[in-house]
Amino acid sequence: MKKMLAVSCFALCSLFVLSAGPKQSTKSYEISFSSTTKVGSIQLKAGDYTVKVNGDNAIFTQTESAKQFTVPVKMETGDKKYDDTHVNGTKEGDVQVVNEIELGGSKTKLEFGK
Repeated sequence: MKKMLAVSCFALCSLFVLSAGPKQSTKSYEISFSSTTKVGSIQLKAGDYTVKVNGDNAIFTQTESAKQFTVPVKMETGDKKYDDTHVNGTKEGDVQVVNEIELGGSKTKLEFGK
């Protein structure tokens, strides 16, 4: 009986510790770049990436190699949800320059400095 009570107590405490941990969003978004693209201070090769936000940084992970690139980001919250993930930018010579990314299914927009 004492053994069962101890196991139950341990299980309950473990569950409490797991549920009380930090709640950080791990949602990631898929993005494809058709040519060399500059995001903030980093330059990314053409290809498929996932992007997720960690604090004041956006982390781009190249799908093919799993290589990660981190760049500072400013997050803005809009009034309505974006239907799709959309990249807004300009072209400077042969390089696309990302100014902002609207995250589909959320009200969040990521803004990148130069």
